[in-house]
Amino acid sequence: MFPFDRASRSGSSQVRHPDLRLVDYLSGLKRPNASRRQGPEEEGVGTSNRLSTLTSTSLRSSRILAIDGSGSASYQWSVWKCLVGEIELNGETFVLDEGDFFRVQDDYVEELNRFIDNLPEAAIKFPSSTPNKHEGDYNAEFADSSDDLFLLDKRLVSIRSKTTPIEICDVLTRNRELIHVKRHLGSSDLSHLFSQGMVSAELIQSSPEFRKMVSKKINSYPKGRTGFDCFGDSGLVVSEFQVVYAIIERWQGRTCAEALPFFSKVNLREIASNLTSRGFRVALNQIQA
Repeated sequence: MFPFDRASRSGSSQVRHPDLRLVDYLSGLKRPNASRRQGPEEEGVGTSNRLSTLTSTSLRSSRILAIDGSGSASYQWSVWKCLVGEIELNGETFVLDEGDFFRVQDDYVEELNRFIDNLPEAAIKFPSSTPNKHEGDYNAEFADSSDDLFLLDKRLVSIRSKTTPIEICDVLTRNRELIHVKRHLGSSDLSHLFSQGMVSAELIQSSPEFRKMVSKKINSYPKGRTGFDCFGDSGLVVSEFQVVYAIIERWQGRTCAEALPFFSKVNLREIASNLTSRGFRVALNQIQA
C-alpha cells in the first residue's frame, strides 16, 4: 500500500492506495470537498490551485511511503523520484527517470521503439487480471487453467556456482515457453523481470547442474501433468525454448513501446538481443489489469 504523506480529507489518517499511480497523487491535490477518488478519465478536472502551483522543489520534498502488511513504512521515496516520462521540448526529446533528465537523439528513440514494437507476442492466451490481484495469485490461477501449463513461481533452484537461488520462470508450457510475469511498469520491477529471464536462460544453456536441478524440481511436484521435463542433457536445443516476458498493467490502448520507461526499453533491447544471439526466441506480451 502507498500512502502519500498528507492527511486524508477528514484529517484523521493518510490516504492509502494499492498501486502507485500519478492520477492518485493528482487527485490528492483536489479541493477538500471533493471526497471521491478521481478516475483516469477525470485527471485534471476540478483541481485546486495546489496542482497548478506544483514545482520540482515541492515534488522533491513530498514523500510517498510503502506500507507493508503489518502497517509499517518499509520504504519511502520523493514524488520526484517516482516520476517517469518522455518530454518533447523545442524539437528535442528528454527523458525523466529516477529524478534525472536525459536528452536523447530522436532517431535513437525511434529505433528503440521500433525494436520494442517488433518483438513478437507469444501464442499464449493470457487471462486478464484485476487491479488488486497479487502477481503470485495470478500465476497460480493461470497455471491451473490448463494442463499445458506448469507453475514454477517461487520454486527456486540452488546450484554451487550461484550465491542466491534461481527462479526458472513463473510458468512453463509444454511448448518450452519460459513465462516470466510482472505487474506494473516500475523501472526496478522491469529490471528484475528482464534479468530473471536472462539468468535462467543462460543457465539452461550453459549449466548441466542447473538443468539437472530444474528436472528434479519439476519431477518433485507430480500433479498428473507430464511432458514438462524438457531440460535433459541429451539433445538440448536452445532454439526450441522461448523466453516470454508478460507484463500486467492497465494498458489503456498503449503499446509496450509507448508505456515502458525509457531505460527499461534500453534494458529490454539489450537482454532480448543477448538472448536471441544465444539462440533463444523472445516474446513480449501484454496482460490487461
